[in-house]
Amino acid sequence: MGRIAIIAGTGFRELDIPGSAEVVDVDTPFGQPSGPILRWKDLEHD
Repeated sequence: MGRIAIIAGTGFRELDIPGSAEVVDVDTPFGQPSGPILRWKDLEHD
């Protein structure tokens, strides 16, 4: 099990997830950063 922290607005959550988590920065088509996007892979089904 991995653990990720999600901070959105004024809320804060931690989730236990299978596999490993990575933080991915994604830009919008307008060139402004949309902020960190959390995604994870289930290593058992990779």
